Amino acid sequence: MQELSFQSGLKLITEKSQLVYQLRNNNELLLEYLKNLPQEILEGLINKYKDSIGAVNAVRYEVAKDIRSKTLTLEKLETYYKANKGAFGSYKDVYSLIYTFIIDDDNGTIKAFLSQLAKGLQIDLQIVNETKISKVCTFAGPRNTGGEHAWFALYNKDHVNQQSAKQLFFSGYNGKVEYSLYDRKTDLHSKEPVSPENVTYQNILNSFQLEKEEILKDFPMILEPSKIGVNILRGLGLND
Repeated sequence: MQELSFQSGLKLITEKSQLVYQLRNNNELLLEYLKNLPQEILEGLINKYKDSIGAVNAVRYEVAKDIRSKTLTLEKLETYYKANKGAFGSYKDVYSLIYTFIIDDDNGTIKAFLSQLAKGLQIDLQIVNETKISKVCTFAGPRNTGGEHAWFALYNKDHVNQQSAKQLFFSGYNGKVEYSLYDRKTDLHSKEPVSPENVTYQNILNSFQLEKEEILKDFPMILEPSKIGVNILRGLGLND
């Protein structure tokens, strides 16, 4: 991976993560941000939602129109949410309803960068055949209801997914970067998040190089009968 493209992508993710964190946790800041959306983004949102179906998209359309007419208030946002709360299910707050207004302009760029980074690390660590890459998660969140993290994980391919596995984990959250070994079972991370200024691709690669054996020897406890013997041999280092 080229260092310049890495630094540009890292800057985008950390700045966006800080913005998302601030707006999700302060509705007054969220309102001011919405009221100052660039006109081209606003018109794109209106066109996107005017013919969409569903309660959530209907609210987004009304919010976009209110922004254009300069009539959006905090009370209106909260009223939209409360009036339709039963229809929103996993949309847990005002931000989750209109998070697309904040992330849509560069969500595709962030997803492409994370995918490129994950694949580059997998190749440079020489673990392509032994590992999988999790679903890349952007600030859309895992269920498309808005999230505060953008992340991916590399994990042993014998696991069904990363939820049961030790992971080489990368995340952007609230202006910081985490690259660590994450043990999902114990919810422990080997490193704390750090400021992005001095983070390079080589830093991450070197760190993961030291920790990759942890995921390579991390096999699921319960396997199909045909795989149990192989798994035991691998765990004992006798199946090389």
